[in-house]
Amino acid sequence: MTSPSTTTSSSNRTGIGSKIKGAVQVAHGLGENVRGTILGGVETALHKDSAANDAIAERGRAEHADGMAKVARAPAAGVEGVSGAYCC
Repeated sequence: MTSPSTTTSSSNRTGIGSKIKGAVQVAHGLGENVRGTILGGVETALHKDSAANDAIAERGRAEHADGMAKVARAPAAGVEGVSGAYCC
């Protein structure tokens, strides 16, 4: 039989792991947002199509929101048209 303190301890570890993953996701999302925004601006200035970089920035914002939700333990509002986290 599981004691209440063991169950609580196990839940806390899961919560901490989720918060750490969320924090990493926040950092990665911010980086992707900055990268996509800067490169999109450069391509716009050079009169090139910046759609790919705009999409990277959008996915970065969605990943940041998802990570913040994990850290705060609240559902992510999400970004329209973006599903799941983007990596690499």
